[in-house]
Amino acid sequence: MMPRLLTYRRFVLAVACLIWSTAFVSQPANAQLTFRAEMANGESMTGRVASLTNDEVTLESESGTAHRIALENLISLRQPVRAGWKILPAAGQSWVFLATGDRLCVEPTRIDDTELTARWNRFEALPPIKIPLEACRGVAFTLPSDSVKQGLLLSSITDRTETSDLIVLRNGDRLQGELVGLQDEVVTIETSLGEIQPKARLVERLVFNPELTFAEKPEGLVRTVLLSDGTILKLQEATANSLTLTGTLLAGTKVTLPHEEIHELTISGGDAVPLAEITPDRQTITSFLDTKRPPRFGRNVLGGFLTMRGRPSLTGVGVVGGTTLEWDLDGSWKSFQTSVGVDDAARGRGSVIFEVRVDDRSVWRSEGLTGSDEPVAVPRVDLAGAKKLTLHVEFAQQGNVLDYANWADAVLIRGSSRK
Repeated sequence: MMPRLLTYRRFVLAVACLIWSTAFVSQPANAQLTFRAEMANGESMTGRVASLTNDEVTLESESGTAHRIALENLISLRQPVRAGWKILPAAGQSWVFLATGDRLCVEPTRIDDTELTARWNRFEALPPIKIPLEACRGVAFTLPSDSVKQGLLLSSITDRTETSDLIVLRNGDRLQGELVGLQDEVVTIETSLGEIQPKARLVERLVFNPELTFAEKPEGLVRTVLLSDGTILKLQEATANSLTLTGTLLAGTKVTLPHEEIHELTISGGDAVPLAEITPDRQTITSFLDTKRPPRFGRNVLGGFLTMRGRPSLTGVGVVGGTTLEWDLDGSWKSFQTSVGVDDAARGRGSVIFEVRVDDRSVWRSEGLTGSDEPVAVPRVDLAGAKKLTLHVEFAQQGNVLDYANWADAVLIRGSSRK
């Protein structure tokens, strides 16, 4: 009897030690996750996220000092890219795009009259996510690897105006009508020829009727989160402890995310306003050849994802060489900041020169940049009392061939007098 009792006690002790050691090891791993905070007042600091409320974030420095930052003054929190992360949208996987600007690396498993249910492609530990159908713009069942094709696919989903649901099969066939749903890996659509049920694996993309899609303009602060798999979520509210962030999408869905999978969090609607959210008052495109590509806001000029040297941008303006954009200012803005470069869609080519003008006076000008050059951070531009901001991109070498220029992470900083 005694040996069995000893064996049992040893077993219990071993299990207890294992549980304790697991907790002990995992906690310091999370404690080492540091974020760099960039603020509208020009300051920055690095620390661990101790807490996040709807009004402020608290960063804890290595020395243990807590720094409280008002969300209205925060531009971004960014964690360095770590091994194993693929923050570019992964080709070959399914993606869901929302009318609110979100993109989710998830695989739809069910669609009914009211919601889309999907499982995360990478985050297997997270529960399936349920999104109101009225918030969904479309689904790319397999994202192409070619950046030009990505732009075409994304534009076909977000820019479509025809008032019907659309299924495009991998062989190019198009099925137009009213979507019935997705269940058991079969998509059902009611067309003029009757009900058709293609297998989901044969579908390239599903585009929802834009007339039935609804995206209410957000009021107050919007928190945009970039995850380690390239997912972008827009939150109307969010709180966090030292381990996880919990928030509500603009679409109404609640999510809980571990800190280790969050690469970046940006704040808009406070002291920093993304330039992509303000329509230019004037724009001029001087084409070297006959093709004129209009600027794209929040995307590269091809309509695809804003990326430079493998890093996506959560906001910005994509243009082609020979483009001039002008914004009339009311004198209340304090400054402007951005990073510039040639989009990865140029595949290392392209050649442009960027210039920033304030009240028709040149205040910053880059050297010639190509698609192989690293992005350049523009020193913060003083806008105190300014009446006009002009962003100009001109040809450098080879005309405007593959001159896919990005004004990335472009934001206007409010002055003390808000509008």
